Amino acid sequence: MHRLLSTPRLKFKGLGRRQYQYFDTDDNVLASVRQIEGERPRGKLGRLLANERDYSRTVLQALSPDGAPVFIIERPDEGQEQSIAPIVYTSDGSRAGRVDADPLVDGRGIDKSRILQFRWELRDVHDAVQCRAEQRASKMALRIKQEALSKKVDFTDASGSRIALFDGKWLDVNHQLPDVLQLLVVASPIAFDLLDGA
Repeated sequence: MHRLLSTPRLKFKGLGRRQYQYFDTDDNVLASVRQIEGERPRGKLGRLLANERDYSRTVLQALSPDGAPVFIIERPDEGQEQSIAPIVYTSDGSRAGRVDADPLVDGRGIDKSRILQFRWELRDVHDAVQCRAEQRASKMALRIKQEALSKKVDFTDASGSRIALFDGKWLDVNHQLPDVLQLLVVASPIAFDLLDGA
């Protein structure tokens, strides 16, 4: 198993234009992620001024500093997969699973499709939910239908126990997870970005 997938605390950095890096706690690069297929991504200003998000097919690859593949993540063409849920592949190219969006929406009036809280399901290759991830929100904010603005994301197993936490910069995995789940959790910050139209 690659060191990226066995390190309990990872620093995640988005470099822009579908480029990312993972570091250990000593700031050693564990993997660099870059786009290998798809249209040229928009810059920050282009995303801000665009009428709609970019959900075109794109493929990104994570490589270790020595150039060895760690994983691949693909945002598929919606027409081909009936979904834009990012698909995660292992280093040998076999499908590990995907990350589905499952947001909590307002459901009222003209703002009924406004997202109050971002939530995701991490599914294995057989489409079974392995883990749920949800943006932290205060109970009061959800009760009064106010958007959750926290960057913190809690990952929980089927029993509701927290197995990982992502705060927008650091990804902390509480204990060693099964290989597929570990890979899905590590790849999820990129999946969140791709689901947001990055």
